[in-house]
Amino acid sequence: MVGWSNPKVEAIFPEKVKASPDVLECHHVTGAWNHLLKVRVGTTRDLEGFLTETIKAVNGVERTETLITLSSAKETWKVSLEAVQF
Repeated sequence: MVGWSNPKVEAIFPEKVKASPDVLECHHVTGAWNHLLKVRVGTTRDLEGFLTETIKAVNGVERTETLITLSSAKETWKVSLEAVQF
């Protein structure tokens, strides 16, 4: 989760994360945070570097919250078209 209070950051932030190969997903969200990221890195040291060099390097980013996945019961990119209603 990434947050800021200056609305000018909204124009800069998505472009910065689009350029990072570590970012799998970036979502603009409601609530106390501005964006939710799904990131895949190799180690906690890599995560620390990503947060420092990519996220906190964006001028105006004020706070982050990181959740580390311990295991995944299901992870897929496949969406059933039968489940989608048109």
